Amino acid sequence: MKLAVIIPAAGIGQRFGGHLPKQYVVLGSLPIIVHTLNTVLALADLHCVVVAKNPADIYLDRVLDEHGIADSRLGIVDGGEQRADSVRAALAHPSVSDADVVLVHDAVRPLASASLFYRIAQATRPGQVVIPGIPISDTLKVVDQEQVVRTIDRSTVRAVQTPQGFLPETLRSLYQASTDGVTDEAMLAERMGIPVTVIPGEPWNIKITTPSDHALASILIGHPELAKNVSVE
Repeated sequence: MKLAVIIPAAGIGQRFGGHLPKQYVVLGSLPIIVHTLNTVLALADLHCVVVAKNPADIYLDRVLDEHGIADSRLGIVDGGEQRADSVRAALAHPSVSDADVVLVHDAVRPLASASLFYRIAQATRPGQVVIPGIPISDTLKVVDQEQVVRTIDRSTVRAVQTPQGFLPETLRSLYQASTDGVTDEAMLAERMGIPVTVIPGEPWNIKITTPSDHALASILIGHPELAKNVSVE
């Protein structure tokens, strides 16, 4: 299997705060994106990985150099203002053209395991999209102007993660449609009536969006044995 991984990393991390885009904030001893790339570059079936950065990004080249990340399988492209723009730009990179499976993964999910990448890739089939998800433990309410409208049956919902898996032709077809309001690639598939299959994700595969996410990730990365004992009940 020739596996391509696309990493949209053009965001500026407004919700995280600070002067650095959140993908360059240090987690443990390494920038977040370095943790992510180290996992991806170690995948046995990796054909290529393409990072879509902000055109004004002054950090990525420096970070890669400082941490010794020089790999012929790594490509870098300029992304856009929206996630969809970045994924579309990465998908056009020549190295992706002969991949068997394309995985799209958030730059700021540094704790995803190699096993999760493999499981998503192996489950990806023609005519469908595969995504990881975990059950919700909190009670969920629909609210209108701070008033509860109804309670959602939490057994019917999942918190969705990345990587998300596609055949290359499927992902390209998705990006021929409008991407307005899209928050992930699976949402495009839903709009186009393409089946989206959910397989078990990893509760420690958190997306670092806020300082509290970073604090939790710092604990988990320093104590990996805790991550493996996190419950998804």
